[in-house]
Amino acid sequence: MNLSSIKHAASCSYAYTLLALLSAPYLLRAEGAVDNPSPVTGGSGILRNPINANNIQDLLGLIMNVITILVLPFAIFFLVRTGFFFATAGGNEDKISRAKTDFLYVVIGLAIILGAQLIGAILQNTLNSLR
Repeated sequence: MNLSSIKHAASCSYAYTLLALLSAPYLLRAEGAVDNPSPVTGGSGILRNPINANNIQDLLGLIMNVITILVLPFAIFFLVRTGFFFATAGGNEDKISRAKTDFLYVVIGLAIILGAQLIGAILQNTLNSLR
């Protein structure tokens, strides 16, 4: 790399940064036009809650649901991978013990995730019944 290509890269990055900073208010809809209501404010100027949670219980329930949805495909993948390790062990004790250990870890992970979901549901129902 020579000096002219470094200068060119620096000037391009400066120009793109300046363009991004100047267009940010337009992209973020900072003009606040009343005739074109924003989906966030609904035209009233008051911010609406974008999360479908009215209290901390609902928010924690939503977070737990997202975590469960994200973790379950990984757990299924590792469960299938463990079955593949069992199938290809071929009587090798080291591979079988590794597959058993992996299976134990997958089951423990699933138990933790589903147990946390269950405990959260129990707590939420208990708190709702106390109202």
